[in-house]
Amino acid sequence: MQIKGLLIDLDGTVYENGSLIDGVADTINLLRSNNIPFRFVTNTTRKSRRIIVEQLAKMGLDVVPDDLFTAPRAAVSWLRERDIERLCLFLPEACHEEFDTFTIDNESPQAILIGDLGEDWSYDILNKGFRYLIDGARLVAIQKNRFWKTEDGVSLDAGPFVAALEFAANVNAEIIGKPTPAFFQAAADSMDLTIRDVAMIGDDIQSDVGGAQNAGAHGILVHTGKAGYENEETSIRPYARLESIKDLPELLS
Repeated sequence: MQIKGLLIDLDGTVYENGSLIDGVADTINLLRSNNIPFRFVTNTTRKSRRIIVEQLAKMGLDVVPDDLFTAPRAAVSWLRERDIERLCLFLPEACHEEFDTFTIDNESPQAILIGDLGEDWSYDILNKGFRYLIDGARLVAIQKNRFWKTEDGVSLDAGPFVAALEFAANVNAEIIGKPTPAFFQAAADSMDLTIRDVAMIGDDIQSDVGGAQNAGAHGILVHTGKAGYENEETSIRPYARLESIKDLPELLS
């Protein structure tokens, strides 16, 4: 099997705690020099594409916005396809600019859009979302990850809060980012590749590896980031396991 393109997770795979993981720059340079297409893919809602590009540059990795395929940008396309114009954003302020072409409606939104609010989650915010939902708004979650790794250790991600709203309002959320097959398919399409010729490399065996393989791609698990905290009692079998992304060139060769 020949891998013709790569989808590369960011947090925990490319960087940890604000610093590049050893070997990342060399690996990306090799992909570029060998004309292997790739996209950095992420579910993050804590920052916009512009901010991600700026932060990666400060870490020593030069990328352009087109190198990024993010769940917020996929959400924009999803909302446009369904003629949803009025939103209430349950997102960090830094991500709001991704949705500046929509109308922000805090009275009667067509949909509430949920990302990771971190420590800003509160009973009042959850109750506000609950009331929108029982009044008919759609529940759209950019992602439903259970947890992520921070400097202080593992922390709750958006998933538990999405689940709380689903239960309270008796609705099912529309999930936009990883691990939905449509997200991986759209990322492959952005490289003009078929999904079966693409491999996803990441530190989340459920969202990155399992999601990619359910979509028809290959999943590569790295043992950096939160991989050490994952419950390995799973039927998911990665195409390959690597200690870190620096070992990717050897796998591709």
